[in-house]
Amino acid sequence: MGTRALINCLIGTRPEAIKMAPLVLALRKLDRFDVQVVLTNQHPDIESNILSTFNLSADHQLQSFFPHLSLSEFLGKTLISFDQLLKFQPPQCVLAQGDTTTALAAAMGSRYQKVLFGHLEAGLRTENRLLPFPEELNRRMIGQLADYHFTPSSIARKNLIREGIPSENIFVTGNTINDAVAQVISRPEILPWPAEAGQKRVLCTIHRRENFGKPLLQICQGIKELALADKINFYCLMHPNPQVKQIMKRELLGYRNIHLLEPVAYPIFLKLLQQADLIVSDSGGIQEEAPCLGRPLLILRESTERPEVLACGSAKLIGSSTESFIENIEEVFSNQTLYKIMTTPSLPYGGPGAALKICNILSMLLHADQENCFTVDRQSLPSVA
Repeated sequence: MGTRALINCLIGTRPEAIKMAPLVLALRKLDRFDVQVVLTNQHPDIESNILSTFNLSADHQLQSFFPHLSLSEFLGKTLISFDQLLKFQPPQCVLAQGDTTTALAAAMGSRYQKVLFGHLEAGLRTENRLLPFPEELNRRMIGQLADYHFTPSSIARKNLIREGIPSENIFVTGNTINDAVAQVISRPEILPWPAEAGQKRVLCTIHRRENFGKPLLQICQGIKELALADKINFYCLMHPNPQVKQIMKRELLGYRNIHLLEPVAYPIFLKLLQQADLIVSDSGGIQEEAPCLGRPLLILRESTERPEVLACGSAKLIGSSTESFIENIEEVFSNQTLYKIMTTPSLPYGGPGAALKICNILSMLLHADQENCFTVDRQSLPSVA
C-alpha cells in the first residue's frame, strides 16, 4: 500500500459538523487517507452534540475560541493556532465547508503554508457583499484561495466560472447535507412538543446578523400576534448568541402558544423539521434540509445564495417585517394549492451520494509519489460537470 494522505477537516459550527461528517466517514473507509477532524469551537459543544451523532470525535482542538471575540479576533486566533498545527503535522490537503470564519481561516492558513485546500459547498453567491454578512465576503475570498471547489449545483459552478475560477478545478457533487439527513432521519426520537388538535405547528429559527436588533423585534412581534389568535403553536429554537437568545426570551416568554427551545441534538432537530406544518427561518442549512423533507419554508431574509430552493417551489423569501411575517404565514395555511406545492419533496441539491463523489474525486486528485509529494492526476478524473 502507498503512503497515506493526511487530510485535515476543519470544523467550527454545527452546520459544518453536520455536512462534513458524511465526508469524513466516507474518506476513512479508504486505506489511502488518514483523516483528522480539527475543531475551532466557533460553536461550543460540537463534539458532544453533533459529532457524537455520527460516532465521530475531534483529533485536534484549536485554542482559538473565547467568549465575546470579534470576527477579526477569532480569525486571528484561529489562524495562529491552525498555523502551529500545520507546521507540527503538515497535511497533504485541508478541507473546510461553507462560509464561516472557520472556513476562511482554513483557506488562508492552508494557502500561507502552501497546502492544498478543498472547499465544500463552493460557489454560493447572493451578489451582495453585505448580505449575508460576513458570509458572502467569506465565501468570495475562499473562492479565490481554494484549489478544489466542490459545488452543490450547476448554478454555483457558473458563479465560480464567472469569477475566473478554472473550470477544471470545479466539481458539481451535490450537497453532503443529503447524506447526513439520510443517515440520521430514521432514528426514533421523542419530540419536545405536544400533539394539540386543530393547531398548526410552526418551527422558527433566527440567528443571522442581518436580523439582529430591529428585524428580530419585528419577527417577535409577528410571532406574538399570530400566537394570540390561538390557531398556531410556535416552537422557537433559540440560538446561543446572546443578541438573539436574550431578546427572544424577553419578548416571547410567557405566551401559552410560544415554546422557547434550547438547541437540540441533530436527530431531534430533523424530526422537528419533518413534523412541522411550516418552518420560518433565516438559516442557510434549513434551505437544504426542508425541501428534501417536503416541508414548506419561509425565509426571513431579503436574498438567498440558494436560488435552487426558490425555483423548486419549496420556499419563499419574506424579509423580516411584522406585516410580511403575518401575511405570508396566513397565506401558506389558507392557500391549499400553494401548500401542496411547498410540501412536495424536492432534491434541488441532488440526493444522497455527494460525500462519496467528493471522496472519489479527492482519491483521484491526490496520489503519493515516492517523495510523498502530492500532485494532480487529471488524466484519470471522471467527467464531473
